[in-house]
Amino acid sequence: MAPQVLTALRDDFKADTWLYTGAFLQALLVLIYPNRIVVLTAVLIIAYRVGRNYLLRWDVILSPGNKKTRFGRMTVQLVNKDGSIPERPEHPQAFANANLHQKEMTFYTSVNMKHRNIGLSHETYVVLAGNWETIYSNMTPFGLGQAK
Repeated sequence: MAPQVLTALRDDFKADTWLYTGAFLQALLVLIYPNRIVVLTAVLIIAYRVGRNYLLRWDVILSPGNKKTRFGRMTVQLVNKDGSIPERPEHPQAFANANLHQKEMTFYTSVNMKHRNIGLSHETYVVLAGNWETIYSNMTPFGLGQAK
């Protein structure tokens, strides 16, 4: 069957319809095969799904949706077009006040209302002497955020 047909079949019926269909097929198998074989198939399917769930949960195997995910702490640096790091503190400050940064912060704030698992950290080292700026959203402070 074409993928579109399978998707249509899946989406057109409610979950209870699929459960009744599975129960009907299981009843047919009971009529045809010995009980041990029928029960064994159900036990193997459940064992596979529970086992796979635990392997995913314990990070033994990666979820297909996480194949491109970068786990751990990440950093994004502000660089010039040629890849060099800005030498003067005015460059990061100009970016912080630019429209692009404001749009991205508005987008992050709107997404963060629904998805509380997305974290943001921000540390600025170009501030008045004796001060620092740290911003942490949905994550444990680290670096300057732990300074007392």
